[in-house]
Amino acid sequence: MDTTSLDSDTEGFSSFGSDIEGLSSFGSDIEGLSSFDSDIEGLSSFDSDIEGLSSFDSDIEGLSSFDSDIEGLSSFDSDIEGLSYETDSGESNSSELSHPWGSSELAPSYEAAADYALKLLNSQGTIFEDTFRLSKGIFYRLLQWLQANNEGFIDTPYRSCAQRLMVFLYIMASGETQRNTAHRFRMSQPSVCRIFHKVLSFMVELHVAFVKMPGETYVSDKISTQDRFSDFIGCIGAIDGTHIAAHVPEHLQRRFRSRKGGISHNVLAAVTFSGRFIYVLGGAEGSIGDATLIRIASTMDFQIPKGRFLLGDAGFGNTRRGLVCPYANTRYHLQEYRELDVRPETPEELYNLRHSSARVIVEQAFGRLKRRWAILRTGPPEYSILDQTRIIYAATALQNFDLMDGLEPEDYIEKEEDAFSDYEKLEREQLLALADLWIGDKIGKDLRDEIANAVWANYVEYWRNQADSENGESDTESSDSDA
Repeated sequence: MDTTSLDSDTEGFSSFGSDIEGLSSFGSDIEGLSSFDSDIEGLSSFDSDIEGLSSFDSDIEGLSSFDSDIEGLSSFDSDIEGLSYETDSGESNSSELSHPWGSSELAPSYEAAADYALKLLNSQGTIFEDTFRLSKGIFYRLLQWLQANNEGFIDTPYRSCAQRLMVFLYIMASGETQRNTAHRFRMSQPSVCRIFHKVLSFMVELHVAFVKMPGETYVSDKISTQDRFSDFIGCIGAIDGTHIAAHVPEHLQRRFRSRKGGISHNVLAAVTFSGRFIYVLGGAEGSIGDATLIRIASTMDFQIPKGRFLLGDAGFGNTRRGLVCPYANTRYHLQEYRELDVRPETPEELYNLRHSSARVIVEQAFGRLKRRWAILRTGPPEYSILDQTRIIYAATALQNFDLMDGLEPEDYIEKEEDAFSDYEKLEREQLLALADLWIGDKIGKDLRDEIANAVWANYVEYWRNQADSENGESDTESSDSDA
């Protein structure tokens, strides 16, 4: 997946929102944002131009009763423009104003914002991580990566890159509105808006670099080290769809309404058994089913390496190469066996049970993603559908970056392999060769049947050995008693 394909892929969904108006002009339609700093008139004549404040300088002591004495300022925080903002020169007219959201706080200014950012950077590690969902170490690695890979991400005399990244992460982690974020970080709301969208564009680059399908030489540790999954040779992870909260215009809500009644995006994602995202397709309407979603993805850039496969649910079907699903109309979840207190009785039941135990990793990955980045649960109205899609890509990229300690996928996999013993490396090479030979270009249905038969044969042999062992112990005890 390259950078240019992310936007084009999103816009390319003919059924996703071809009639969505306003995406291309999102920034230009928000009155006043694009010309916030340059078009505000009246700074030089602040005292004389604001009606009703002609005696502002001489009667500054009256600020304590500002809200009650000046008619029409009941919505001071949102309706008065120009009272507290930053100018191009970095100066602020707000240093002497009472802060409308708390008298103990400073009004927005570059100095106040910088001081608050420094305070956060110097806070305890647990406080920092709870606020931004990343440890300080990972935060600084992310900061370095963004600066090294984006020429436009540089410190300025008025805003540091660390400040901007903290603003972005705070919105992602808390799902907070831009206005409340501005209050917290001592900035104006338009400044927060510009910062968020700029950093969001850089996060698309992060996604391209850190969310990648592994190559043909990749073998999962879970498959190679756990006996109960040994017959799933060549499986690299699981794939599923999940619904992410969306905010769309009223005329599009029917298309984005999921079968559960919520307004959402249906996001297709694949993860490894370590929880690392290896494919994400965002932006689909919530009404689209998983089968349609996988078909659309297959026409784009979704390609499973030859000799490897992913585990999917029954909705994906079993007619594709590299996608193996469970048997329909057969007990599947472990809970069903626990409630009935029974064991699998057929190859199909045992296969489904193993499949369910392995595929749960994708549901766990979705759960961690949504708990960590609250913006995915709120569907904030401040962002266009295109930006909401980019937010999904940003969240999965950040999840991977943290999981891999800032190492890009190739380096991360190499580090994992270096930790193996010589015996483990030899075993992995054998599994790799076996997977290449056994899987080939088989479609899911054929591969599923072969796995089911192999799993059942091993299962029967295991219980036969258990019975023989118990009989042997019984015979020994009987002989001892006779003696």
